[in-house]
Amino acid sequence: MHIEISLALPRDRESVSAVRRIVASAMAEVGVERSCAADVELALTEGCANVVRHATSTDRYRVVFELDSTAAKVTIADTGNGFTVNGRQRMASTMSEGGRGLALMRMLMDEADFRVQEGHGTEVLLTKQIVLDDSSIFHETTFVDPGSTKHAADRSPTDHR
Repeated sequence: MHIEISLALPRDRESVSAVRRIVASAMAEVGVERSCAADVELALTEGCANVVRHATSTDRYRVVFELDSTAAKVTIADTGNGFTVNGRQRMASTMSEGGRGLALMRMLMDEADFRVQEGHGTEVLLTKQIVLDDSSIFHETTFVDPGSTKHAADRSPTDHR
């Protein structure tokens, strides 16, 4: 099973909490372990907040969330002016009000890639290997044809009707 959610959002603060709730609901519904989901949610929030805060030359941005039994992937793209990636994102000082977003995304996720085309926008690609809780729908190995009268528990692993 592969889940994909694609959103086109206005560049405003309300969109950040809306996309976070949508992604959190999807991960909870399929049974992603809570602390793993929290990492994805926080990285997503940082990426979207950066668009709202810094991509002033764009009205909208796009978020694509993909989830399967092994990984959660987030793509955040805008058409703003872009930014300079110096290759050495460090955490800002504890007294600083900003500047932690890129480093935080890198810490929380297994992969964080920032693709910038100056004057044409930024694409943030985030990937996290997920941990599933015991109730995850991804643990189910037998899927029943919706038209079938047999229940999944009644089917043998070799029954492919």
